[in-house]
Amino acid sequence: MTEGTTSSGAGAAGGQRSLAILLAMAAAQQTVADALDEDAEVMSNTKLEEQLAGQPEAIQDEIIRINTDARPISLQVALLVPGLAGLLGLLLSFRMMRLPDPTPSASTEGMAFG
Repeated sequence: MTEGTTSSGAGAAGGQRSLAILLAMAAAQQTVADALDEDAEVMSNTKLEEQLAGQPEAIQDEIIRINTDARPISLQVALLVPGLAGLLGLLLSFRMMRLPDPTPSASTEGMAFG
């Protein structure tokens, strides 16, 4: 019976520890979400580790994992936006080449500054 009590006591302690970690992660998740609402930037894992210095190890690992997964996607989107704008400008420039040159009207011919 002593062994059963010890193992269930260890299980309860493990469950309490897991619950405490989950609660800490939920609070940290809300803090991170609030910070990202105000200021989100792409940063290296080294810089991120410096900013997360006071957080528990599990939270640091999860945030760094998320950063590692999200960084390439955010950089691709950031490069895609100006690329699409440049492509749109190029397409519009070809459209302008096909438009006929405007013919000067007779009423404005005498108003030239030369």
